[in-house]
Formats: sequence, C-alpha cells, structure tokens
Amino acid sequence: MLKQSDAAAIYPRLGAEVLTAVNSMEGNGYERCIIDQDRVILLYPINLYMKIVILAVFATLAHFTWAGETQSNNPTHQYYNDSLLVQMADARQMLSEIMDIVGLQPNFELKEAKVLNIEASVSHRKRYILYNAGYINWISETTKDRWAAMALLAHEIGHHLNGHTIRRSGSKPKLELEADEFAGFVLQKLGASLEQSQEVMKHIAGTRGSRTHPGRDARMQAIQRGWNRAAQTNSGMASKK
Repeated sequence: MLKQSDAAAIYPRLGAEVLTAVNSMEGNGYERCIIDQDRVILLYPINLYMKIVILAVFATLAHFTWAGETQSNNPTHQYYNDSLLVQMADARQMLSEIMDIVGLQPNFELKEAKVLNIEASVSHRKRYILYNAGYINWISETTKDRWAAMALLAHEIGHHLNGHTIRRSGSKPKLELEADEFAGFVLQKLGASLEQSQEVMKHIAGTRGSRTHPGRDARMQAIQRGWNRAAQTNSGMASKK
C-alpha cells in the first residue's frame, strides 16, 4: 500500500479528455486514482516515474488547449466553430423559458465568462450563472439539439433556487442530485422527452461518483424523478378539467 508521501501529481481543472486518459490508467500500474471537481491526484509506484512525466506534459498541453470539460472524441477545432457560437440572446432566451415555467423572476445574472463549463456562483453578494460559450456549443453539437444545453442551464438555476449557493459549501452529491431533479422537472414542462432530458449525462457525468458529484446512473435517476413529477402534475391538471 502506497503512502501519501510516495506519490503525487496534482493538475488543476483538467478537461474530460485528460480525466479519461488518467482514469484508464487505473489497474494498469497505478495504485489509485482520485478524481474530483478541482484536481486529479495520482498515487503511483515510484518506478513509473517516467510515465508520470509523460502524463504531466500531456496534462499541461491539454490545460491550455481545452476550454472546458469535453469528451476524448471532441476535437478542439469543433469547440469554437463560428457557425455554432452561442449568442448571448440565445442563452437569455433559454433562461427566459425556464423561468417562465417556474413562474419566478431570475434573481441572478446570466453572464458569459472564462469558466470551465457552466456554474452557479455568488460574488460580492450578487448571484451569477457563468457559462463558457464554447462548452455549450460543444454539448449542443454533440447531442444535435438544444435540450442538453437547456438541462445544464436548468441545473445551475436549480442550485440558486434551492439555496445551494447561499450555503457556500461547494458541490456535494446530494445538492447535485437536487439540481438534477429540478432540471428534469423543468425539461418535462418544456416538452422534452425523458431520453432528451437525460442525454446530457451520457456526455458529462462519469460512471463513478466522487466526493463532489454522483455517478451517471444516480444523476439520470434524479432527472427521471423530476421528469416524472412534472408529468404527474400535468396529468393531474388535465383530469381536473
């Protein structure tokens, strides 16, 4: 069993291609691989030092060439294709549709920013949803419709409306599932099928959970709970007419 002092290569905020490469190394000479939202820590036998050096070079290059969390089959040139760029008006339109469904006025500002993907945050007592347009372009192009981007935005809105950002506790599996359930509810109300509502998780969620985010199956189940709840309210309203 390796000691903590024997090892470690820590790389900040890697894209999914790097995470995939790192993850695939488990069981191939590496004792353990810890992946969370902010960093990747590899615990490795010292005799594999040269492999770690190679991985470090790869990770450094990836850090500067990938703007967000992408899949390994997503070339960088697709990420900022002018014909796919999300305009602020498009993002605001999606936000408007979501808020109309829940019947509330947004108490946060939607803003394009230099973030990894999309996030709900609070700065100087003001709430924001910050998004990377390139990341949204990638998920929209990958899934060939707008529902994945809509699900991501609804998820972050769910963090604000559920009070998660007020707690300042960071990402926790329970909070992520609450936001996923909210997204499922909203997407059903907007007309998405269950499959369309869950599709985004096939591309952004890992099969295994971490200390910050649940695994893919749990997240898809949470979306289904929200979607089913919305469907039940729809049928209940229809039966009363």
